[in-house]
Order: sequence, then structure tokens, then C-alpha cells
Amino acid sequence: MSGPRIDVDLDAVQGNVRAIASLTETPLLAVVKANGYGHGAVEVARAALDGGAVRLGVVDLREALALRSAGVTAPILTWMHGARTDWLAALDAEIELGISSLAQLELLDIGLGRLEHSDRSVVVHLKLDTGLGRNGISAIEWESAFTKAAELERRGLIRLEGLFSHLAGAGEQADLAQLASFEHALELAGRSGLDVTVRHLAATAGSMSLPQARFDLVRLGVSLYGLSPFAAGVECPASLQPALSLSAPLREDLEGFRVDIGQADGLPPVAAGALELADSNGGRWRVVSVGALETRVEPHEGGTAETVRLGDDADAPRLAVIDTARSSSADDWAAAAGTINYEVVTRLSSRIPRRFTGTGTGTGTTGTGTGTTDMEAVSELAPGLLADRRGTEDGGLVLAPRRELAIDVELLRSRMGERAAARAEALAAGMGARHAARTFSVDVSADAYGHGAELVAGLALEYGLLPLVARSADLERLGGAARERALVDRERAGDARSRAVYGFDDPNARVTVSLASELVHVKRVTAGHGVSYGYDWVAEEATTLGLVPLGYADAIPRSVAGRAEVVIGGERRPIVGRVAMDQVVIDLQDQEAWIGMPVSIFGAEPRDIHVREWASWAGVEPQAFVAAFGPRVVRREGGAE
Repeated sequence: MSGPRIDVDLDAVQGNVRAIASLTETPLLAVVKANGYGHGAVEVARAALDGGAVRLGVVDLREALALRSAGVTAPILTWMHGARTDWLAALDAEIELGISSLAQLELLDIGLGRLEHSDRSVVVHLKLDTGLGRNGISAIEWESAFTKAAELERRGLIRLEGLFSHLAGAGEQADLAQLASFEHALELAGRSGLDVTVRHLAATAGSMSLPQARFDLVRLGVSLYGLSPFAAGVECPASLQPALSLSAPLREDLEGFRVDIGQADGLPPVAAGALELADSNGGRWRVVSVGALETRVEPHEGGTAETVRLGDDADAPRLAVIDTARSSSADDWAAAAGTINYEVVTRLSSRIPRRFTGTGTGTGTTGTGTGTTDMEAVSELAPGLLADRRGTEDGGLVLAPRRELAIDVELLRSRMGERAAARAEALAAGMGARHAARTFSVDVSADAYGHGAELVAGLALEYGLLPLVARSADLERLGGAARERALVDRERAGDARSRAVYGFDDPNARVTVSLASELVHVKRVTAGHGVSYGYDWVAEEATTLGLVPLGYADAIPRSVAGRAEVVIGGERRPIVGRVAMDQVVIDLQDQEAWIGMPVSIFGAEPRDIHVREWASWAGVEPQAFVAAFGPRVVRREGGAE
């Protein structure tokens, strides 16, 4: 792999599992959601199980089925579901369901009702809101939910195994209050006739700071990957080894030195001089800037730099962009960007190849791969399991909440046609053919900035235009014909006119993508209700909160907190509290809302928020903002809604 590469040490993963197991002396659930925090879900899952974890955790059924399709047979718990989730998929694949509301229990009843007394039941863990303020059954509904769960169990539809919650980490007293609330819920569940065999409240940090919260299971999250769950300056009681490193070949051009990885690949913007990096020859470098497609560096004061010409991949020294042992760590990047270590690694694009080393592969061999969730394997697995059932309107199965990027193909075609006409006029006016081909080429770098390079490059060729990429690694996203004809021209790709078909750079242009989701949880809360980690936002008065299943692993970076809004029912509503890996909380005020209600993140309709506004909140360029979306965001071709 001569381009950018992520290396994942699976022996480190195994060692981290053993370290936490030794500390907590409690069975462990390894959380491998969001493609294993960017490390590779399948490979990390196998290593974690080899290291002693007894269960796995992911967010949605699509992630769970990807593990099953890869041959993982361990118990898998999934805890975020849309309004139309195919519950039977969980039953057929033996996936355990985390249920977060009384309304979801009712939906489960509807979805599984025809199997009553069939001797087939799905394993359920009830998730309770004991104070985190996001999803989870509200305390006011606990008794009703327990009664409903007991009914479903009597009817043979579910087998209740677990009761769980999540600590907000808002201080010792707040955590103790949540512990007391959880213990009260366990008492209520017992009175309702529920036999709870797996009680779990603590994730990594909670298991260390509040040992009495360990109960029967600890959910092993960020520490699985060797990253501390604590703030800078707070010592982690377990000895952890970071499993991920990121490197790329150094390049020299007329502007100086760079590596071909940037915001579009998930790196956060940082201030000039904030980070010092090392290369494979022992040279030291300082980060100058992180752009859309590249990171600019300069030699450290007193150091020297070997010049590396374009195309010399084999001989170029590799810059350790993230490497705890010899360069800047994920913690260093997080401090420079004002975020947390696990956002840094999780947002690294699935387009960057992963190389897995160590005996933690499960076979004792070294492997390579992209680390992406295998959607093709899921699509092959699910129909075999679920051949007797209808899915969505297009024949698919609803395995995850809606996270949908709509690609307006007709608008792309229209702009391709305009560009082709302009090229014809230039040729008629005497412009040379080669010059015209370059001038009117279409930039499809970074997977056509999230649109799909194969789609956009194919359209370009259809209209007689040449596809263009800034980096040689981007050629891998193109089909054979497009790859053969594509230009690799970083200078031309830096010209906004090469991206004009997308509408990113023109504030008056309609953008060719729109991002939509849905509400997966709605609840009424009173004044004083804190939301998410640290209680950065507390309700000043009674209000309604909605949960949107998009977080920094998908499309919404943590940097937008306190500024960003979404559109629900035609009204702008603010994101409140911290942005989490998989979800954000919306203050709906007194707006009527329901599970499954559509949510527009950005779009092209008059009331929609423009993607440029989102990019400004995130502090990145619009094309890089969209290009950095995670693999759980499903691309759909059609017109923008």
C-alpha cells in the first residue's frame, strides 16, 4: 500500500481486553459499532472475543448482520432502531435487541405478533434513562414498560435477559444518583415479575471510577482500542495500548511539503504548529494546515527534509500522521482540534485501506482490508433469512434507522450538459482539444465528494467530459474505463470550477445532495433535565426532546455543538448537549412529534438548511464535509427531496 494507510494492531486489542478484564473482574461486552471506532468491526470483534470478551455490541441491525455474515457467532446486542425496523431480522439472526421506549415495545409486539406461541422469541435488554437524558425508557414509564415486557414474555414473543443504562459522567454525585436510580429500576422490574439475568450500567470510564456500577457486565468501548476514556491529565488505571496508526507518503511540490490526506478523509482542522509529526527516516515535521484533500507540513526547526517528487511512492518516506509511539497520538490530535480521541479515530474514512497485524486476526495471520462494513454480505445474508417477508418500498429490508444521503442525479446530468456545451463553445472558439479536456474536467476526488466516484465519473464520460482526481489513491474508486481516462491533476482539482457540478462553492446554487434522517425517540422532560455527557445543556423549562440517529461517526462532528440546527416539520430546531458517536438530541420545544418523523439535516428546499451553513458550523470546506460522511450513511440516487 503506497498511499495513505491505517495499521491496526490486533494484539493490542486483545491485550486491552485482558487489561480491563483483570481490572474489573467482570464479563465484558466489546463495543464494535461504527466500524469498530474506525478500526475495522469484523477484525476487532474477532480479536476482542479471542481476548476474552463474551459479547459484542453495535448500534443497529445492519451492523449486527454484517458481523453475522462474516461468521461471528457470539451474542450481539444492538440498541438503536427506526420506526420500521424489521424485528424478525433480529430473531432469525439471533441478535439481541436493546429496547429504549414503551413505544418500541409496542412496535415489537406488532412486528412479532404473528409468531405468538411459535416457540421462537427474541432476546431483549430494556434500556433505561437513569439520567443521561438521551434515549432510554423514562422513569415515568418504567412500570408500564416492565408490565408490557412481562406480557410479551408470557406470550412467548420475547425473552427478557437484560436491563441496562448509561452513565452521563457528569461528576461523582450525578453518577451515584444514576446508580441509585438503576437499582430502584431493578427492584421495580422484579416486582413486575421480570427475571433480569444481565444487569449492565457501566461502560469503560464508569467501570473504573465507580466499581459498584459493574454489576454483571461491563461495556468495553474506547479502551478496547487502547484510548483512555478520561480527560487529559486524569490517569487511566489500566495499562492500554493504542491499536491504530495512520501514515502516508510525504510529497514535495512548488508549495512545499504535504501528505495526501485531509478533512475529506476525516482529519480535523488544527492550528498551524499545533502538532509535530515524525517520518520513517526519523525526520521531524510540523503541521501547517489540514485542507480538504491534503495536510501541509514543514520541517521542524533545525531539521532537514528529503525532497520527494510526485510519483515516487516506493521511495518516499512515510509520515506518521497518527502514531502514539513515535509521532502525534490520537490524544494529541484531539487536544489540537478541541475534541476527544475517539472522534479522531472514528471519523477516519473507510476509504483509507486498513492493514491488520498480529495474532488477533483469529487465524494468526496478517491481513489487509478496507475496514468497511460489508453491505454486500449483509444483502446476501438477509434475503436468505427473511425470504418470506416484505421490506421497504424498494424491496429492501429496514435494518437501521434512516441515515440517507440523496444524490440528485438529474441535477448532475443538467450541469454535465451545461459543462459539455461550454466545452463545445470553447473548442469552436479555437481552444485546443487537450486544453479543453483539462479545463472542463470534473473533479471526482474523495469518492466524488461523497456522491460516488463511479456514478459521477460515468456521467462525465457520458457527456464527453474527463473525470479528474487530485490524488492517485482516488483512482481506486473509479471503474475501469473511467480509471483509464481520468486525469490526476492536483492543481486543476484545486480550482472550484472543476467541482461546479456539485454546487458546493456557489452560495446561490442548488447542491446536488441532501441528508435526511428520522426521530427514533421522543419524550417530554421537565425543567432541570440534563442532556448527554457532562450535562452541557440543561432544560430551563419543560420541553420535548427528540433523538436523531446521526452522530460524529456518520455526519455530524462534535464541533457543531451549540450552533447546529436541523429542520423538523418545517421548523428549525437546535441540537442540544454534546454530539455523540451515533446520535444527537433535538430540543423540539412544544412541537408535536413522533417516532419515525422525518428530519432534514440539510437539503435544497426553501426551508432546508444549506450544506454550506453546516460546513461553516463544522469549520471545514463544504465538499470535505460531505466527503467525510461515514459508511452508515446510505447513498440513494434520485432527485433531492
